[in-house]
Amino acid sequence: MRILFIANTDKRRRYRFVMEPLRAVGVDAHCYEEKSNLIATFFYGIKVLLSKPKSHIVVLTGGDLRNVIWFLILRIFTRMRVVIRFGGDPITVRRSAQSSFSDAKNIFAAIRTQLGAIGSRLLLKHVDGVIVVSVNLAKAVEPLLGSKSHIVVSPPMLLMECKPKRSYQQNGEMFSVLTVTNLNYSEKADGVLHIANAIRSLGQNQPDIAIHFDIVGGGLRLTQVQHAIENMTLPRNVTISVHGQQTDVSSFYESADLFVYHSELDSYSLVMMEAAAYGLPLIVNRWGPFPLQYVEGKEALFYETGNTYQLENLLSRLVKDEKERASLGRAVLHQYQQKQSTLPRGEKLVNFFSELIQ
Repeated sequence: MRILFIANTDKRRRYRFVMEPLRAVGVDAHCYEEKSNLIATFFYGIKVLLSKPKSHIVVLTGGDLRNVIWFLILRIFTRMRVVIRFGGDPITVRRSAQSSFSDAKNIFAAIRTQLGAIGSRLLLKHVDGVIVVSVNLAKAVEPLLGSKSHIVVSPPMLLMECKPKRSYQQNGEMFSVLTVTNLNYSEKADGVLHIANAIRSLGQNQPDIAIHFDIVGGGLRLTQVQHAIENMTLPRNVTISVHGQQTDVSSFYESADLFVYHSELDSYSLVMMEAAAYGLPLIVNRWGPFPLQYVEGKEALFYETGNTYQLENLLSRLVKDEKERASLGRAVLHQYQQKQSTLPRGEKLVNFFSELIQ
């Protein structure tokens, strides 16, 4: 079996989440990283398909209108099976991105995003298979599929070295709280500010607790978050730093005492997985697939979305309880290590692809 991945605007190279497990079980899998503009994509696409050995299946990853162009090329010029990988709800994510681009007055990007959303829905009706990252996302996508489309759940995986925590004693003079997020989306920007407000309230109510909050992540909403934090009146025992986009976040994970995440958009949070790989105790809002990722009370603590008081109480609890931090951190690290094996993932994907080409 030979599989070709076409990565469109896939800057984080997330196609590797599928390709590496396949390679681990001996599948001949390769990738072409699409970097041309929309007009050139059609001609480059034909050239790439003609120049490479014949593949049984092509997997489209990334997004925007290039996927539609590639699909048309494949259907017109080949008999290859076409599979598309989705990492987020194609409707929710596109709607949020559309709003973000509109707010930023980037009309071209907003129109392109809207066309991409329409294209995604059309593709789901006609592709041979769909790979999604979570059971929740599968449920959201299934009503959009064509009658002959197959679907498989294959969560993302980390392709990076992580140094798990060895000690759960407080790292410095101030207790260090970390969040890493994508500030292209208003839902995530609002989540960051929700966490900041809970930390501010904790500092005001308990002046004996000193907390530092690191916010890591870039995007269209970064300036909005920076201004909101700058205008926030903080007690002396609380500091907040907004770092923007970082190419290497390992130092933030290694120095943090606790990871807090708030989102109403993710289908499967990769940054939560990264935090787990470092053995960080997690506090997460109870939303969508999150409670399915981690066992409540054992691997993570959950609070009701938007409930600042509840989040503040959980923060206070973990700041004061090193033993519970250690228990949560070690449990979530163990869960991560158990699920990271590439072989079971690869075997499951091989079975999925084999059904498509029968």
